[in-house]
Amino acid sequence: MHRTSISWIPKYLFFALCLSLIPAVPMLQAQTFLLHPIQDTYIYTGEPDTAHGDLEAVVTGVSTSMNPYAYSYLKFNLGSIATAQILSATLFMYQVDGNAPFAEGGTNVYRMNTNSWDESTLTWNSAPSSANTLFGSSPDSGNHDGWSSWTWTPSLGDLNLDTTPSDNILSLFVAEDMHTAQGHAWLSKDYSTATWGSGFEPYLVVTTSTTALSLNNNRFTVEVDWHTLAGDTGSGFAVPLTSDTGYFWFFENTNAELLVKLLDKRAVNGHFWFFWGAMTDVEYTITVTDTETSDVKHYYGTQGLQQSGNDINAF
Repeated sequence: MHRTSISWIPKYLFFALCLSLIPAVPMLQAQTFLLHPIQDTYIYTGEPDTAHGDLEAVVTGVSTSMNPYAYSYLKFNLGSIATAQILSATLFMYQVDGNAPFAEGGTNVYRMNTNSWDESTLTWNSAPSSANTLFGSSPDSGNHDGWSSWTWTPSLGDLNLDTTPSDNILSLFVAEDMHTAQGHAWLSKDYSTATWGSGFEPYLVVTTSTTALSLNNNRFTVEVDWHTLAGDTGSGFAVPLTSDTGYFWFFENTNAELLVKLLDKRAVNGHFWFFWGAMTDVEYTITVTDTETSDVKHYYGTQGLQQSGNDINAF
């Protein structure tokens, strides 16, 4: 007898089949944005009341007595990607001077919890007090011309790039590692193209992923929201596998958490069938939307339990 349901398949075999569909290297639905700073400047103890926002370089430095003497600031507008899920962000700056040896302290970039500074007025004496969250560290501390880079990726407890999301502005604070006396200079957005040529201003590369999975000829969208025992929340990142199947990851793109499949079985029982296989015990809510009828269905996973299921009368 021909079977039209997979309810007879043992659960372990079902999950084995699910896992066999996932490629070794996830093919993410990603989009890349290149952003230039809307402001950049530096502050210097030697000129504590002077703003340097119109100069062609930004500077950082630590003295031989381990006292910082210069910090740099950059500001980016994230408005064009404010609603996207960010996979990574990498800051690039072109170094033109430095006095630090390799294998010593590098340079750190931090995300500020305030945007209350302006390149035209920021000085050492007027610098805002700010709690800073690490963006990335660069071990490249040598004295040379060339690109330096710092990368941020989301992790549990640090899922959002922008620490001030209310205004879509990201402020970055650049400081030398407090390991050894060193200083660096990088070209700013106001550098002289006549001297250096074009293409050497700082820039931020942001890679985003969609959280909506389109299935069955794009008729249905599937989205997942998750909630950890510790209280962290977020949306799953969607990765398509076939036109009817995909998976979501929550914390790392190498770790699939939830596999979903939506089949057109109207020839069998007049309905679309929805299946989901959980590879996590994190609480989740699956939202499936029929874009033709606007019908919506929700499916849930309970905190602490690995829960999967199917609905052969979904739509």
